[in-house]
Amino acid sequence: MLKKLKKPTISKNHKKRSKDRSEFIKDGNYITEFNKDRKENGKENRINTIDILRGFSIMLMIIAHVGNYWLIPSDRWAVALFFLVVNVQGTNGFTYVAGMAFGYAWKRNQNFWKINQKEKHQNTKNRTRPLKHTIILLGLSVIFNIFAAFFRKDSLWFEYIWYWNILQTISVSRLLGELIMRWSKYIRGAFAVALIFSGSFLIRWIAPNMNPPDLVSPISAENLSIRQLIYLIFYNPLYSNGIITFFPYFIVGTIFGEFIYTYQKITSFHITAENQPYKRKLYFSCSYGIGVILFSFGILFGLQTVPNDYGWHLLDQINLHPAIEWKGLPLFLIANTWQWQLYSIGFEILFTTSLLSQIDFLNFKRMNTSKRKRKISIWHLWRNYGRYSLSIYFWHYIFLFMPWFQTKFPATWIGIPLLFFLVIISGFVKLFSTKKGRKMSIEYWISRIH
Repeated sequence: MLKKLKKPTISKNHKKRSKDRSEFIKDGNYITEFNKDRKENGKENRINTIDILRGFSIMLMIIAHVGNYWLIPSDRWAVALFFLVVNVQGTNGFTYVAGMAFGYAWKRNQNFWKINQKEKHQNTKNRTRPLKHTIILLGLSVIFNIFAAFFRKDSLWFEYIWYWNILQTISVSRLLGELIMRWSKYIRGAFAVALIFSGSFLIRWIAPNMNPPDLVSPISAENLSIRQLIYLIFYNPLYSNGIITFFPYFIVGTIFGEFIYTYQKITSFHITAENQPYKRKLYFSCSYGIGVILFSFGILFGLQTVPNDYGWHLLDQINLHPAIEWKGLPLFLIANTWQWQLYSIGFEILFTTSLLSQIDFLNFKRMNTSKRKRKISIWHLWRNYGRYSLSIYFWHYIFLFMPWFQTKFPATWIGIPLLFFLVIISGFVKLFSTKKGRKMSIEYWISRIH
């Protein structure tokens, strides 16, 4: 008599891999995949593009600050030309990347909160952690402003108590982000566009000649106009990072952060649907298309030249060069104009999409380790700068105020001290990444707050 053949067994792991993402969520195995995606080989799986963009932005800020502090007055044309070229990726890019990281983390944690509702204590703990980090960042910006006001020697020192430095702009944007993240990405996008154009009209009313309004000292209800009050609250000073001008960058960053999470979710899980490659191509095509449209519109509508630039005085500094005599600057190169906002946001989207497609999304496709390292090693310096950007921001200001860094240099020699300064900063970044030196970084102490 023939023996009855046994039914071939299918391993549990194979069954799990063949399930759809919805089935992962139903039986709770999605939590395992979620934690596996957050940590790979015992280390947190970070989005390298976010760190690279943040590091690139902080390095541009360092170069601009060093040139502003160390160049002799007659050679300020060099830092003015440098700023004119890189203002597409400076503090505005830093704000955009902050929004991208915020949007990605919000979407990821929101998905985890929905699945892990049983662990209520951990759920509440994870919800309050981003808010605690935002409050700490706001406190650091207040401390920074107090020290800046202390070193001011003129009668307008009170302006620096409420000064829109990049830390204050990002921390306030994160607080507002707690509210707008409950909106859909389409409503947020429409709100960012409305804020760009309405902010442009508001700033033209505050500064009709594109010059900062004259302030009065001391502040009192009798001699402070509504125009000056709005200027102090939202724009002080015009050549800094006013919240109405820079908040659209944060909003667009949150939308792109959601895009990263959605793409990662499509590629990371074992989904065998036939339309997934089509969706991935669609995401990239839409991203590149939006970036090209914004970038082109900003340039086309911003070709008109104007003699003033909202208090930056770039034209005056550029004309210090004996061979340059410009009458004006195009609007798309002047901060606080809607042409510049469209132009720079378009550039940010194109640059981010290119980096994501060449670096991070290769990780999401489960490439082998050797290829992944070879791709990322080129950007290793920028990535480490981005991971410790907050510490770099404070340390580089401390170094600039040291007595031995007060020497002035001509433009022909500025490259030598600048290279020396970057080597020092890179040494500190290397120290921050070690086990003993990480306690010197601000990021380490913030990460310990739960």
